[in-house]
Amino acid sequence: MRRFALAVAAIACLLASCTASFLGGGERGWPDAQVAELLRQLPPEGKYPDATALVILDQDIIEVFPEGDYERRCRTVIKVLKEAGKGYGDVSLGFNSRLQRVRILHARTITPDGRVIPLRKNAIKVTTPYSDYPEYSDYKELAFSLPGVEVGSVIDYEFCVEAEPYIKGHFSRRAFFQWSKPVLFSRYEITMPKDKELKYLVLHPPKGIDPSPLISHRGDKKVYLWEF
Repeated sequence: MRRFALAVAAIACLLASCTASFLGGGERGWPDAQVAELLRQLPPEGKYPDATALVILDQDIIEVFPEGDYERRCRTVIKVLKEAGKGYGDVSLGFNSRLQRVRILHARTITPDGRVIPLRKNAIKVTTPYSDYPEYSDYKELAFSLPGVEVGSVIDYEFCVEAEPYIKGHFSRRAFFQWSKPVLFSRYEITMPKDKELKYLVLHPPKGIDPSPLISHRGDKKVYLWEF
């Protein structure tokens, strides 16, 4: 399956060093206004008979700072539709420990009867999967399994990445808007100093979809927004 992809790059400056940290943040109330509205828009049961899960919200918000560093906040909300969809409660996040610092802002399971079960901090594990290969020693994985996931549950987690650029003076990322399961709402937002230039390339957009971002200004910053 072709995936609807976006690649972006920005000219910026290099920041100072960034250390690694893994845990932090706090719980937010459930549901917040954004998710509550999306829950009201859920399609009827049976619309996607082959889907094991439905992505309610796929959100990636990035702020690029004048020095070239950036902060990325990613939130994923998924409803489990079938037994096989319970695997989406097992989350693994890969990162470069030399350049990036990762924090879990919240992670929780909402059961079919409405109970909210938060993830315990001691359930988060950080591993070095390629420890036998020194050239890949900076790559680590932060992993956790959300508790109490069953058919009908909603999985909700959000994490923050604070990072240096991989290449001095540049910001670049890739984003995918299409999963192997249906997506109700996807948002990708980049905020950066208005005097910086953002170059982007959209690959394989669906027919009838305008892949151009909505561009606005917020004070001395420029905002690029994609919503589908």
